[in-house]
Amino acid sequence: MTGTFRAISPSNCGGWFHFLMTPFIYVSGNPNLINVDNGTVSVPYNSEAWRSGLKYICSLFADGLLPIENLTQDNNQVNTLCNSDPVRVGALFRTSSSNMSSNQRQQDYDVAPPLIAANGDQFSAYVKPSADIAFMISANCKNPEAAFKVGDYLK
Repeated sequence: MTGTFRAISPSNCGGWFHFLMTPFIYVSGNPNLINVDNGTVSVPYNSEAWRSGLKYICSLFADGLLPIENLTQDNNQVNTLCNSDPVRVGALFRTSSSNMSSNQRQQDYDVAPPLIAANGDQFSAYVKPSADIAFMISANCKNPEAAFKVGDYLK
């Protein structure tokens, strides 16, 4: 077999995987799915609850309620679908609608709350906000204007 293959994992499936798993087990916003609680490190994927969540997600694929393309689409492909006319996306798992083509398109969708577990629990992953820094200039830089131009060029 030759070619380029993309590994399929929960961290690159997008928000839909986390959204659908939360009624079964807490899935952190950490891309490696590592939970840290009072100094104890754990992972959700070694539990029966995780297996139950996977069975549920498999049933959604089997019933045609989730398109199999969800497993391989990147953000650009999803954005193209979301911004197409006529609207072809009925539900979208996203943490932000800011990259839809227009404010009007964003208003076409309603935000869904986290799903409720069989025992009544309802929770969502928390991801601590952080800046997406791609280039920094230190306070000791002798020529910050030139450094800024280099950073702007690299962008």
